[in-house]
Amino acid sequence: MVAYQTAYLKAHFPKEFMAALLSSVMDTNEKVGFYIEECRRMGIRVLPPDINASQARFTVDKDGIRFGLAAVKNVGENAINNILQARKEGRFTSLVDFCSRVDMRVVNKRVIESLIKCGAFDSTGWRRSQLLAVLDTAIEVAASRQRDLASGQLGLFGEDVMTGGDEIEPPAIDELPQELLLAMEKEMTGFYVTGHPLDRFRGKMARFPTINKVLSGAYTDGQRLRVAGLIVSVKRLITKKGDTMCFAAVEDFTGQIEVIVFPRLFYEVNKLLVLDAAVVVTGRLSVNDEEIKLLADSINSLEDLQPEVRIKIDDSHADSATFAALQKILMRHHGQAVVYLHLTGRKQVIKTEQQYWVAPSPEFINAVESLLGIGAVQVI
Repeated sequence: MVAYQTAYLKAHFPKEFMAALLSSVMDTNEKVGFYIEECRRMGIRVLPPDINASQARFTVDKDGIRFGLAAVKNVGENAINNILQARKEGRFTSLVDFCSRVDMRVVNKRVIESLIKCGAFDSTGWRRSQLLAVLDTAIEVAASRQRDLASGQLGLFGEDVMTGGDEIEPPAIDELPQELLLAMEKEMTGFYVTGHPLDRFRGKMARFPTINKVLSGAYTDGQRLRVAGLIVSVKRLITKKGDTMCFAAVEDFTGQIEVIVFPRLFYEVNKLLVLDAAVVVTGRLSVNDEEIKLLADSINSLEDLQPEVRIKIDDSHADSATFAALQKILMRHHGQAVVYLHLTGRKQVIKTEQQYWVAPSPEFINAVESLLGIGAVQVI
């Protein structure tokens, strides 16, 4: 009954269901990361924290699911309550407006800096680079406003001086590089919120099992497989023989796995074993009662990984004339993408020789599908 109710809620109220699910696992980074990726798979946007929209926990927003302020590092319960209370007076229009209306003894510089880094001030219209550049000045201006208000100082016609004209102009500086913005989001929330360094590799990564699936027990001890992801930690060790080996953590959209690189391979791939490198790891799985690790046999750059082309050939096209025509198409569009022929009738997969590898252009796909039918070509 519980399984049925859960499935019903996920099917008919997907945003509400996933927001509640994310809130229930806020203290477990691995699970939050997995469910964020599930939201993306379902077509639900996960929006960054926002001083003008976020509550303490994950909530449903008209455009998707809004990150909760409680998920932001250094932002405690007292600070959140103070921000939400101040917001009842209306939207925060700027950094100075925010600093003027909250209690700076509770919502201090460290809290505000964390909120800026994770994108919570993006709704003010300023770049994060600009916000960070003027943070100290904004705090000083706001403190001055609060002192004037506390002293009872009023404007000429009785209005608060806090509504005066001492707003700060945005400095003329460019936004920070995308890689740095994502790194700051990860630092402050534990996740990449507005994007992911691996987004441009999603097509390539589709051919590999997700790390979450590997960790779920779907594979057995000693089984060979490949995973792809970012290197998020590297620890080098010296063996008793004086050789160097490495323990690296590789993370994809769904989870993280420890990869062991023994000395023989370490010296071959040392240049790839750096933080934030996108890699493909081939190896054997080591499974015991406590943990699952991957013993690496080879490590390659995900950037350099060539796409694969899979061509389905059903029984109606499995004749010599069709194969001859296909051979000509492959030769005419020669490139570096590996070509696999899927003979559906025989349930057989053939990896072609390198002379038949292709550059998978739209012209190539059209030529093959004209011969074998729409949907016969899949580029991964």
